[in-house]
Amino acid sequence: MSKGSQEKIPHTFARFDDILSEHVGEFGPFQRRNYVLLGACWIPTAFMLLNVVFTTAIPKHHCHLPTNVFEAFPKNYTSRLTDLFIPKIKDNDGKVQYDECKMYTFTNLSTEALYKMMEFNTTLNESQRELTTCTNGWTYDTSIYTSTIVSQWDLVCDRKVLVTISKSVFMAGLIAGCLMFGSVTDRFGRRPTILALGVVVTVLNIGIGFAESITLYIVLRFLVGASLIGIVNACFVEVIEYCGPNWRVFCGVCLDVFWCIGTFTLVLFAYLVRDYWKLHWILTGSCGLFLLYFCTIPESARWLYVTKREEKGNKLLMKLAKHNNKSLPTDLIVQTKAEQKGTILDLVRTPNMRKKTLIVCFNWFTSSLLYYFLTLNTAQLVGSPYLNFFLSILVEVPAFIICLFLFKRIGRRITQSAALLLGGIALLLIIPLPKETPPEVIATLTNFGKFCTAASFRVVYQFSGELMPTGIRTIGLSTGSMCARIGGVLAPLVYDLGEHVDSQALPLIICGTCSLLGGFLSLLLPETKGKKLPESLEDGENFGKKQKKDEGQTNILMNEILLETNI
Repeated sequence: MSKGSQEKIPHTFARFDDILSEHVGEFGPFQRRNYVLLGACWIPTAFMLLNVVFTTAIPKHHCHLPTNVFEAFPKNYTSRLTDLFIPKIKDNDGKVQYDECKMYTFTNLSTEALYKMMEFNTTLNESQRELTTCTNGWTYDTSIYTSTIVSQWDLVCDRKVLVTISKSVFMAGLIAGCLMFGSVTDRFGRRPTILALGVVVTVLNIGIGFAESITLYIVLRFLVGASLIGIVNACFVEVIEYCGPNWRVFCGVCLDVFWCIGTFTLVLFAYLVRDYWKLHWILTGSCGLFLLYFCTIPESARWLYVTKREEKGNKLLMKLAKHNNKSLPTDLIVQTKAEQKGTILDLVRTPNMRKKTLIVCFNWFTSSLLYYFLTLNTAQLVGSPYLNFFLSILVEVPAFIICLFLFKRIGRRITQSAALLLGGIALLLIIPLPKETPPEVIATLTNFGKFCTAASFRVVYQFSGELMPTGIRTIGLSTGSMCARIGGVLAPLVYDLGEHVDSQALPLIICGTCSLLGGFLSLLLPETKGKKLPESLEDGENFGKKQKKDEGQTNILMNEILLETNI
């Protein structure tokens, strides 16, 4: 295959990984440019996924004072009027605060009588007032958030459940997107999927900016989630398909650099812009900028060959070689095992693929459950929500760096297992601690759990992409990602479960147990370190079988040696 000739002489056959390693380069200028373009998709993804930490935050609030009373008194009477109309209660920490959902109403009490009562501290007859729900709306504390969707649509008290619903519905959208767009990406290509869904996400976010009800907001967020995960999965698959075996780990792990850039930028925007709608339009505009370069992203050459589009694949491969200052043999034929239309059933049709798929999906679920359990509630912690969020994301950076080191040293399987086992142990160790335990100890265990969870999330993304064959790689990745979103849907519910059953230990037991189970199951998966990616369904089924057989033969040989030694 040469640039000046379309002649095909089937003398030299090579798999795509071999072509990258031996002829065009595993991570040359072409791949590096493509890597930056695809990796940058993680920045707006972080915006869309985690902005709810700030936009759905519930500020301090209490019932709004009756309009006729509020307008009848000067502003310097506001504090005394609040004390008069709003009952005080103790929160879980024993601190006195205003009741958020109750207020007093007064019967047969004139404005003049109220004035005298406040001026002369007159004792009020309890028969003159009655405790009732908020009838005039709510007053919100704007010291941290100027506005959120909570203050925009009064999502407090009886309507507070809509906040949790909005988060869960967005995660449900991610699940729907995994189901819808996994097979679409494998059937129609990576590039068309990224382009089409990029436009859809931008249009939907513009629609959210004009939403006038919480119902419309929830519906549009569902659709954003479905489209967003389709882009993310397609970008990740193309990244690992263009990288050679020796660079695949580095490229996969370093995608989290873009994620961290997105999260740190998000917290900066949120800190500087405290108004929900202004923040939304800034994030939407930023996402729109990424859409401008999507058209420059090439199709996956590996996908073109697997789907029997050899002519387009040849042109793209020659372009790759030219940009990398390499040359291709004139008689080179790319050897692939063409796949027919893959479906989600191919993931579980054969025994070895079924085992790997179930374990990977459970690890996706567990990693996501723990990650969002520890991340999405940072706004409710004591202290600045912006600082809490920043610190919770900062702990992920060393996790990514250590993953990069461990991937090369001990591989994916042991790294995955260790991350889940240690994370589960850290969470379970919090349960027996006495109430007198210093907060620093609990914070250390919690942050270590978040560190391990971030590492596990990184490993499972890389691991599942390498275990699945090319023909159904996006389907496999989308299925695992769908299981992760189920964990994301359940995370806020598990967090609230502790309050409903009056046991803060129960959420930790659930998360810790799932983490330990995932850690042990990971040991049953084959190692992918230094291995070529499986291309056909047959490759996917056989991947790990030979390795297991070789390990069994090695064990038999070692036993024979030990017996001879003992004799």
